[in-house]
Amino acid sequence: MLFLYLGTEATRIFFGSKGNLCQRKVPLSISLALTVPAAVMAAYYLLLQTYALRLEAILNAILLLFYAVELLLGVLTLVSFSRYRSQATSCGELGNTGMRQKPAR
Repeated sequence: MLFLYLGTEATRIFFGSKGNLCQRKVPLSISLALTVPAAVMAAYYLLLQTYALRLEAILNAILLLFYAVELLLGVLTLVSFSRYRSQATSCGELGNTGMRQKPAR
């Protein structure tokens, strides 16, 4: 289950960062959809795990709080991407830093 959680979390973070940098709705929607299974797994580790330390319970409760905030902000971001469709920047123009690069001559 831990490896499933690792794969879900890595995929969720990848699509979330890609969708945010490129201002695309589809990758951001995938990231938000993957937040639900990640939150379910965090709730399992919080409530249903046979043996859990108090520290694990506290950290998982904080993680669930961050997931809730991320879900709220992600939905607001999707609404703003839908509402204000300004000059779309293609992801090909963005480098690793997220800043526009000069076109090649």
